[in-house]
Amino acid sequence: MNINVGFAILADIDNKMTAAIYVENQIVAIIAGPSDILYEKLKKVFL
Repeated sequence: MNINVGFAILADIDNKMTAAIYVENQIVAIIAGPSDILYEKLKKVFL
């Protein structure tokens, strides 16, 4: 059984990032933080 999960970057302005985490095309969380740190954490989980 495949489950579609991932993240989408909604905004990245002045080293502040907002991203959405989705499961089966439903947004389950919206997170925000410093771009460099947040992207590294998302990359470890999803890529």
